[in-house]
Amino acid sequence: MHLRCYARRPDCLAVVHAHPPVATAFTVADRPIPSGVLPEADLVLGPVAQVPFSMPGTDEVPDRLEPFLPGHKTFLLSHHGAATLGRDLWEACDRMETLERVAKVLLGALQLGGVVPLPEAAAEEIARKGLHGRLS
Repeated sequence: MHLRCYARRPDCLAVVHAHPPVATAFTVADRPIPSGVLPEADLVLGPVAQVPFSMPGTDEVPDRLEPFLPGHKTFLLSHHGAATLGRDLWEACDRMETLERVAKVLLGALQLGGVVPLPEAAAEEIARKGLHGRLS
């Protein structure tokens, strides 16, 4: 999986693969991490890909991930965990930590009755600001 990321994304110099508990729970529940809810999610994570299940330790993992590589840097791996890309290890780790923090906030919001999106104007401004030089 790591080698496929490096081969397909020359802008990526670090890949972190982990099993963060709450983000992984989202994969088991087949629930997305939505955009337009938390500014840091949109700015740091970008759109979070939901990668279909593949048998861990097989070539199926990078094969299933590959179609998502061009447009994403954060991946939920169905019934498994997550992967994040970065320009360096710090950025990839920060992205993984942000993913878990966002998943915890979303879980709390769901328990309180639901997720309310950001106001449309705020979401548009965040989209315009982009990633502030981060891996795109």
